Amino acid sequence: MKTLRGSIIYSPSDLIRFLASPFASWLDRYRFENPGVISPDGATEENELLARSGDEHESAILSEFKNSRPGLAIIEREDAEQASRDTAAAFARKSPVIFQAALATGRFAGFADFLILDDAGRYQVWDTKLARSVKPYYPVQLCCYAEMLAAQIGEGMHDKIGVILGNKETVELRTEDYIHYYRRLKASFLDLQDGFSGKLSDCPEPMPRADHGRWSTHAERFFLERDHLVQVAGITTGQIAKLQGHGIRTVADLAGSAGAAVAKLDASTLHKLAAQARLQCLTREARITDPDAKPAFELLPDQAPNGQPIGLATLPPSTVLTSSTTWKATR
Repeated sequence: MKTLRGSIIYSPSDLIRFLASPFASWLDRYRFENPGVISPDGATEENELLARSGDEHESAILSEFKNSRPGLAIIEREDAEQASRDTAAAFARKSPVIFQAALATGRFAGFADFLILDDAGRYQVWDTKLARSVKPYYPVQLCCYAEMLAAQIGEGMHDKIGVILGNKETVELRTEDYIHYYRRLKASFLDLQDGFSGKLSDCPEPMPRADHGRWSTHAERFFLERDHLVQVAGITTGQIAKLQGHGIRTVADLAGSAGAAVAKLDASTLHKLAAQARLQCLTREARITDPDAKPAFELLPDQAPNGQPIGLATLPPSTVLTSSTTWKATR
C-alpha cells in the first residue's frame, strides 16, 4: 500500500495477504499508519531464496520474449508517473509484450509481470510464478490486474488470464470462473480497510492454521496470551470452531472438559483432545518452576475393552536372527 494524493492505494499483493490472513492485512495497515510502532518478522533464508529464484525465473522469461517478440516494452518502475506515461505509450504503439506495465483503477495500482498482445490484438495479463502448479491465489491476483487493465484501456476484461509456471509451462484460466469470487474478496478487503480504527485492540483475531506471513510471531503471541485452542497438538480448525461454539475457548477450558458433550464432535475425539490439553497444561505448569521439565505423558492402553490388542501391541513379536541366519539371508 502507498499514499497517492492523500488517499491510500492498494496493490494486488495487499489483497492476497488479506486472502491468506485478515489479521496480517490489518497489521500491515497499522504499520503503514504507525511506522516504527510494531515490527514484522524478518525475512527467512528460505523466503529470500524463493524471492531470488522467482526473480531469476521472471528474468529468464523476459529474455525469451526479448528474443522472440521484437518491439517488447520494458517499463521502469522507479518513477510511478513516468511509468504510467511509458505504459500508455506502449499501449498506443501496440507493443507485442509489455513488461511491468503500470496499471491502476480506483483504489488499486500495481505493475503486471507481462501483458501479451493476442491474435485478436487485445492485451492479456500473464504472471510468472516459480511453482509447478497453479495455486488458489494466482487467479485472484490476475483478476485484479485484468480489471485494472480493462479500466485503463477502456475495454471489457479479457476472457482469459495466464500463468507461466516455474517449469515454463503456460496455463490459461477463464476469467469468468474467478472474477465473481475476486470481487467479493475485494469488497471484504475494502470493508476491512474502511473500518480500520487505528487501535491495536481492534485487530481481528488471527485465524488458526492460516498463513500469517511476516506477522506469524505476532499471531503466535496472540494465541499464547489467550491460551488459544490452536495450541493443542493435533486439533483441527473445524474442531476448534465446534469447541468455541460450546464455550470451550482455551486450552485450560478443554483440559477441564471431562464429561462434556459438544454438538457434532464425537465423544471419543473430545476425550482425546481433552487428554492432550490436560497433558500440555501439566507440562506448562511444571516448566514455570523448571524450564527444562520433560513433557507430561501418559501410557495408552494396549488392549481394547474387548481384550483385543491395539496400537503397538498389534505388531508381530520381534524375531532374533543368529549370525548364521543373517549370513544366509544376505549371502
